[in-house]
Amino acid sequence: MEKRNQYVIVGVIVMLLAGVVYAWPVLSEPIGREFAEISATKLSFTFTLCMISFCLGGILGGILQKRTSPKIILLASGILFALGFIASSRVKEISALYFTYGVLAGLASGLAYNTVMSVVIPWFQDCQGLISGVLLMGFGFGSMILGYVYTACTQDQIGAWRNTFIEFGILIALVCCLSAIFLKKKPLQDGTNIEINDSNDDTPPFQMFTKGLFWLYFLWAVLLSASGLALIAQARSFAGIIANNYSSETIAFIVGLISIFNGVGRIFFGAIYDRIGRKKTMLLITIIFLVAVVTLILAQLKNSFIFMIIAFITAGFSYGGITPTNSAFVYSEYGELHYSENLAFINLNLLFASFGGTISGYLYDYYGSFLSTFFAMLLAGTLSMFIVFLMNRMTKEE
Repeated sequence: MEKRNQYVIVGVIVMLLAGVVYAWPVLSEPIGREFAEISATKLSFTFTLCMISFCLGGILGGILQKRTSPKIILLASGILFALGFIASSRVKEISALYFTYGVLAGLASGLAYNTVMSVVIPWFQDCQGLISGVLLMGFGFGSMILGYVYTACTQDQIGAWRNTFIEFGILIALVCCLSAIFLKKKPLQDGTNIEINDSNDDTPPFQMFTKGLFWLYFLWAVLLSASGLALIAQARSFAGIIANNYSSETIAFIVGLISIFNGVGRIFFGAIYDRIGRKKTMLLITIIFLVAVVTLILAQLKNSFIFMIIAFITAGFSYGGITPTNSAFVYSEYGELHYSENLAFINLNLLFASFGGTISGYLYDYYGSFLSTFFAMLLAGTLSMFIVFLMNRMTKEE
């Protein structure tokens, strides 16, 4: 086995565990039962803070990449995970959870995410899109797998989640610290701390922010990511209505198709980015997304179980293509030298996209129909298609 392939294996394992922060909807269920007097809105704010901290952790990790070794950053991530989860197990009020889980665990995940991507991707300049997809599949599947583990390990009585949080904190910290032994930066070519890309596209963040292409891409990612999160927020309720004759286990599996094909999409679109480039990859993602939204609308209008399954599969598949495209876009357009920092800034689109679920909830409360969310997603998809054509035209002119 090539040594660089070992880095992928270690990276996927770290990303699986770092993805635990996205399992908050599952992790929070027993917490909500213990703090029954706390509203769902206040409890969900923990996840909002976690996403903010995740993005800030990514930026911090990108800055630290040039000032220290990935070993130190991963060790710091492991320590923060341990502190965050163990301290969360001791909280007496939700406001404390905002800091322990929302801030500490979010920062830990952002540090680990950025470090793994920044260390592993440069080893694979021949297929960096594919490897981005593989690593990000691990991150995406982490929330689903660890969610199942958490549910299986947590007993039904009030407060049982606290022991599971301690176990998770210790496990994730150990893996992050052990992985620090194995992950290594790509060998130097010029005696500096970073290998210089042969292209002339090594663009630092402040210059990247002056590029119209960057902001168009950023908006494209926000629109589609927000739409994906809007669907995820409404998927279980929508499936419960369309598939009301099916068991809760079947409904859970149907909703889970979004996550499964999200992981498949990450590998697929990461791989084809290497072959067909940014323009065609973005176009394909947007087209499949629009097909998914139209199918969702048909599923609602016709109360169709089959259309709903097709929509969930295609929506998850296209949504999965966004994150590897983020990574590949930054690397191919703006070079390797500042990749860790630029990746962190492109991922800030998650902050804006995270409001997608909240907006979908408001739309449903106001209109009393899922169609309001689906038509909003259709508008976002149409704008995204316009952005793709605008970016392609801008590239030709340049």
